[in-house]
Amino acid sequence: DALVAQVLPEPSRAKLGEARTLLRLFHRATDALLESDELDASLARLLDLVFEHLPAERCTALLLDTDSGRLAPRVERYLPGAATTGLPVSRHIAEEALRTRQAVLVG
Repeated sequence: DALVAQVLPEPSRAKLGEARTLLRLFHRATDALLESDELDASLARLLDLVFEHLPAERCTALLLDTDSGRLAPRVERYLPGAATTGLPVSRHIAEEALRTRQAVLVG
């Protein structure tokens, strides 16, 4: 790190630090996926990581129900005191997540 600090200007060092943090998070997420053969356990660990690294109050992993074609909650996490009545997701956001096959962060 000392060599990096001498060579890189301050903005580049900050970006490097962010990249390292993101890389560590990806590594932990990969470990979480490989820790268990059970889908629910892997999803639960990923949601735990979300709470560790993002200021989230509620988090839900929605999976496609192949019978109905709709997204259904599989694993949910809530901070103590947060509303636990379910996390509404707009149809447009859900359709976009399905179309792009990408996770969605809703604020």
